[in-house]
Amino acid sequence: MNSDSVDAEVVFGLGLRHLRQQRGWTQQELAERLKAQGTSLHQSAVARIEAANRPVRLNEALALARVLEVELPDLLSSIRGVIDQDIAVMEAQRDDLRDQVMMATESAHAARHEEVKLAQAEAQLGRALAEARASSASADAQRHMAETALRDIEMRLAEALARRNQMEGRVARLEDGS
Repeated sequence: MNSDSVDAEVVFGLGLRHLRQQRGWTQQELAERLKAQGTSLHQSAVARIEAANRPVRLNEALALARVLEVELPDLLSSIRGVIDQDIAVMEAQRDDLRDQVMMATESAHAARHEEVKLAQAEAQLGRALAEARASSASADAQRHMAETALRDIEMRLAEALARRNQMEGRVARLEDGS
């Protein structure tokens, strides 16, 4: 068999399947309708013709067209409608996917923009935290120095008070002795 006859059988089989399914018939129902009109074609033969695994005879092709209530060329051309429908469905799917890609791209761009803003805010917080830590360390150092100075002053004050008490005691003794 040459490729043209194989291609014709594929087209015929696809057209047959399309027209049968369009009517809501099973392969068995089609075989029974053919038998009722005088053509004996088993369900498995219908399946093999639809799959292009069995060549269709001219009398079978005419009987199929008659049962399906179409002209014989319609069995060959009906597949064009199926292909056109498939193309329309795929084009719609492509358009939907393009929209999804565009929305995902916009979403990713917005997320990257937000990520940059958050990274900048994180850097600012890092600098503010470093400044707060430095300020805290400086305040701790100043507190430590003030505490040391306070202890020093308190010791010197205690010594001064002790000296004053000693002096007052001497003065009081001198005054009592005079």
